[in-house]
Amino acid sequence: MADDVQKLPVTPEDPVSLEKIPQLIWSLLGEAVTDKGHPFRTPVIATSNKHGPEARIVVLRRIDAERRHLECHTDVRSGKISQLTGDDAIAWVFYDAAQKIQVRARGVARIYNQDEYSHTRWTAISEHQKREYAQALPPGKKIGQEAAHYRRQSDADPESGRGNFAVISSCIHELEWLQLAREGHRRALMVFADQRWSAQWLMP
Repeated sequence: MADDVQKLPVTPEDPVSLEKIPQLIWSLLGEAVTDKGHPFRTPVIATSNKHGPEARIVVLRRIDAERRHLECHTDVRSGKISQLTGDDAIAWVFYDAAQKIQVRARGVARIYNQDEYSHTRWTAISEHQKREYAQALPPGKKIGQEAAHYRRQSDADPESGRGNFAVISSCIHELEWLQLAREGHRRALMVFADQRWSAQWLMP
C-alpha cells in the first residue's frame, strides 16, 4: 500500500483525488517518523489551559494509521501534561514548505507515564535522549542569568529520568488538507465516523 501512496500525484496540475487524501496523509506521516529531514518530522501541537491556547514544536515519534494514532514524547513535568490532564483535546499542524502542503489533525490525547507502554517506549530511545529527562529542573522553570546558557548534566544517570518520561498518544478523528498553488488552492476535510474516513472539499 505504501508504494501505491507514494505514486499518488500531489502537484497542482494533477492533484490527488479526494478519496485518497487520508491515505496519502498517513503515508507522509509514516515517512516523517523515520526520515529526520522530513518536513512533517517536527509539527506543532496545540493544547489549552484557563488562559487560552498553547502551542509548541515537538518531534513526531510514532504513528499508527490503522488506529489513527500520533505520538510524541515529553517530560511529565512540562506544562502540556497538566493542560492535557485538564482538557484532552489536541491539535497537530504539519507543513511542507516545498510542496506547500499543510495538514491539520484534531483528536484526543492520552498520557502514558510510568506504565508498561511508556517503559516500552523508553527502552527504544537513545541514552542521549534519556539524559534530557534526568535533569533536576523541570521544563519551563525560571532560572537566573548565570544558567541562561543551559548545558545538560552529562554526569546524570540516564535511567534516573525514566519517571519523568511520558508519551502523548493522540487518537485522531479529523484531518484537514490544504495545498497552496498559484493555479488555485485546494482544501479538504476528512472526518472519521462509522469506521471510515469521509471527505469533503472546502473553500480554501
